[in-house]
Amino acid sequence: MRPVKAIQFRYVASDELASLFEDFRLMCNDAIRIAVKGKPRSRFTLIEIAYPRLKEYGLHTHYILSACEVAYSVYRNKGRRSTDPYIERAFLKLDNQSYSLNHLLLRIPTTPRHFVYLTLQGSNYHLSFIDDPTLKRAPSPSPVARSASLSRRRLRRRRLWERSAST
Repeated sequence: MRPVKAIQFRYVASDELASLFEDFRLMCNDAIRIAVKGKPRSRFTLIEIAYPRLKEYGLHTHYILSACEVAYSVYRNKGRRSTDPYIERAFLKLDNQSYSLNHLLLRIPTTPRHFVYLTLQGSNYHLSFIDDPTLKRAPSPSPVARSASLSRRRLRRRRLWERSAST
């Protein structure tokens, strides 16, 4: 599925959320170092190698899997650089099952049964996308702004349905 539209929301980040961003960045950098040493042929191999080390951070398992995905893509795209790659900016990669978005309230898990709540600031334009149940969203928050990508396949289905309903 390819994203069609990315919209950004402003928000006020708490210290706990900033700590989560930094922990995820450190996890990604640890996974990159493990990849450089272990030279895995797939991201699944990297997950097997890096899991025990990344589990020490005490975050949800899906953060470990996401960090390994990011690390493997950075490792594979490093090219012919003489220095080891690393991630400078703090960010967070969430999959569609790890968060809950209720109108403008985003719930992000940190550890089992512990969540960080984030109130997004949006206009009517933003709300038209958030409140549309036919669109699939994939958030990717950063310390500056939160972006949400909307799925093209869902958008096409909606348009086809609207056409058939109007005829």
